[in-house]
Amino acid sequence: MLSSTPHAWNSSTPKRSTNFLKSTLQLGIELRLWVAGCVTGLSVFSYRALTEGSLSEKDVFTSNAPFFVVFLSTLALYNLDGTLDAPRAGKARRRKVHLTLTAFSCAALFYFLIQLPALARTIALGGAIFSALYAIPLTWGRKRTSLKKIAGLKAPFVGVAVAVAVVIVPILSRSPVVFWPAFSLLIITLALYCTANAFLFDIPDRQVDKLNDVPTQASLRGLDSTKRLCTVLCLAGMLFSLLIGFTTIGPLKAAYQVNTAASLFFLGVLLLISSHRVNETTSRTAVAWRVDGALLVPYVVQFVFEQWWV
Repeated sequence: MLSSTPHAWNSSTPKRSTNFLKSTLQLGIELRLWVAGCVTGLSVFSYRALTEGSLSEKDVFTSNAPFFVVFLSTLALYNLDGTLDAPRAGKARRRKVHLTLTAFSCAALFYFLIQLPALARTIALGGAIFSALYAIPLTWGRKRTSLKKIAGLKAPFVGVAVAVAVVIVPILSRSPVVFWPAFSLLIITLALYCTANAFLFDIPDRQVDKLNDVPTQASLRGLDSTKRLCTVLCLAGMLFSLLIGFTTIGPLKAAYQVNTAASLFFLGVLLLISSHRVNETTSRTAVAWRVDGALLVPYVVQFVFEQWWV
């Protein structure tokens, strides 16, 4: 009896720890903390790529306000979407949680917005308001609709909005001088990848989107068409990432150009693999880990590069 007690305790403790960890991670996904963190990681990568890792220089900015703006605006907008979708999905109890997080994120967002230069602040605020209009139902005459109801708009809207935000907000907070070739290539590459990311989420959401009358690519054209489109977007993004590595794009040193190109190319490979593996039976949690988690990979590759080769 004495010998069996420790063994029983030892076998159950790891299970409890594992279950607690899984529950915590699941909560982070449901509260949109995971996607906000992944988008912010992409923003840090973009800034360091365009400034050769100069986060600590005095002429950059005195705080990490731009990254807080990216994190909080993402958190607010995704929870706003969750607030509006919860009643339709039969999860009205979660509505209050999403609404609370939306309110908190907006309050904190305004605090960090005032720390940005005027141009960056205007673009960030304007982008957040426009993105909010995408989720909020609008009234046109006697008809109530939203931008989300426009066929085919959902994924490209999300993809382009994320790409523009993660690049523009931090770099304009550093300096009004923008190196347009590097700037533009990076936005185009990330827009392609983030659009593919959004399309992949439409695959497990296909039936729910049909019930809610949200006309996504998956609900309108089917899974095979959506996967083919994701493949094309990923391949196009990989092509643009190579252009970053083999084109003179302003003041970036060759080592940083190649590292940025390699990081983005690897992201494209991961999304390309996901586009072939994700299907209608894949859980949304699994898609969040694989597809949103892939957005952190460029920063990880960049960080390793800076530690070993710079």
